[in-house]
Amino acid sequence: MSWDRDTARTRIRFCARTATDSDSREASPMSCIVRKYGGACFADRDDLLRVARQVLAAAELPAVIVVSARQGVTDQLSGQADDLGAAPDHAARDLLLATGELQSAALLAAAVAELGGRAEVVPPWSVFETTAEFGNATIETVEVEPVLCCLGRGVVPIVPGFIGGTRDGREIGRAHV
Repeated sequence: MSWDRDTARTRIRFCARTATDSDSREASPMSCIVRKYGGACFADRDDLLRVARQVLAAAELPAVIVVSARQGVTDQLSGQADDLGAAPDHAARDLLLATGELQSAALLAAAVAELGGRAEVVPPWSVFETTAEFGNATIETVEVEPVLCCLGRGVVPIVPGFIGGTRDGREIGRAHV
């Protein structure tokens, strides 16, 4: 895995069913690049458009984008919760903090659209299954089908990081993605 200042890149292989194996469960490999963009990348409109141009740049392989909250947003949200006095329940706090990553993903999708590209926010709880250890969840399973669905339609998938759904599907756990 190689890292640079703004983006972590790694090659991964997904297994995707092809149209010819609809009745079988055989899979063919599909390679892609996962790019992780941190909060400083989304400081303002110019930064968002710079990242959107990078997302749309022709690449050797299709890209899956994972985003963090804009710089300072998670701390701001945490501070707002703390200002209320009584600590919110852990699941509610995770949900509140997750809104920062969701904002970044939606803004990046809008920036990609502004440049004439196609991107969709993939709900992270449909991709990452986590333990129910709120505030410090562990990813147990990664479901690639929602991401593959976007890639198969020529749409760039944008997945908010640090968020996942628990097995029962009713809770969100903050995890290190």
